Amino acid sequence: MHACGHDAHTAIGLGIATIMAQHRDTWQGTLKLVFQPGEEGQNGAEVMVREGALENPRPSVVLALHVWNHMPFGKISAASGPVMAAAEAFKVTVKGKGGHGAIPETTVDAVITATLTVLNLQTIISRNVGALETAVLTVGSIQSGDAFNVIPETAELRGTIRTYDTEVRARILDRLRTIVHSTAEMMGATANLEMMPVTPALVNDPSVTALVQDVARDLFGSEALDVTNRTMGSEDASFFLQEVPGCYVFVASGPEDYERRPHHSPHFDIDERALINGVGLMVETLHRLMPVREA
Repeated sequence: MHACGHDAHTAIGLGIATIMAQHRDTWQGTLKLVFQPGEEGQNGAEVMVREGALENPRPSVVLALHVWNHMPFGKISAASGPVMAAAEAFKVTVKGKGGHGAIPETTVDAVITATLTVLNLQTIISRNVGALETAVLTVGSIQSGDAFNVIPETAELRGTIRTYDTEVRARILDRLRTIVHSTAEMMGATANLEMMPVTPALVNDPSVTALVQDVARDLFGSEALDVTNRTMGSEDASFFLQEVPGCYVFVASGPEDYERRPHHSPHFDIDERALINGVGLMVETLHRLMPVREA
């Protein structure tokens, strides 16, 4: 089930727009409100940037938020630096020689080759990424064959890579290519690797984040602020933050039984008081960024 809180984000955005418009005499400058489409896989932010959403005029700061059911209501998470990972998808197509399952010696088994490839890929994180570095490599799909007694000619793997650091990413991609092709060669098969970049890492600007943290402390108290929370999930708002310094903040929205209601779960639900917190945090931050100058 695709349930993630984007209706809540729209409601918060409309709340910000309403209050800022009602109090136009209390701030100066230009405010752009972006209702970002296609966040889950379609890279709507990338399209918006390409089509000029950050031009005429160009903003000096970007603020963004996401409701966050991994924390109980009342918390605000704003961390400096990388907070969400770069993401890319990969597809490996293994081609062997099919045949009857009773005479495997006449075949080049694509299923065995694909299975060995999956196992070998697990060594990248455990042996090529340092213990103090951060990365994830997951194979989420294996597709091959449709009969119990036939060795298929091809097998397909699909997976994802998540990283914060560009050097770590390059190292993983290099090992991925080597393992995919060398495993296939070892088994007498061939392999084709396709890489599909999804989003860059989302990196919060230190000075903008410090301002958001100050606002969160003032509005909700120091105990409500989390400055360490990071996730290997990805978010295409990173395309905005690549262009303009800013802060992406998580507004905790978990109800009392939040552990039963994660994002993308059929049980997903939010504590709707998080809408008020999100609006308040953004409006106060905007007023501090764009105060009216005294004559």
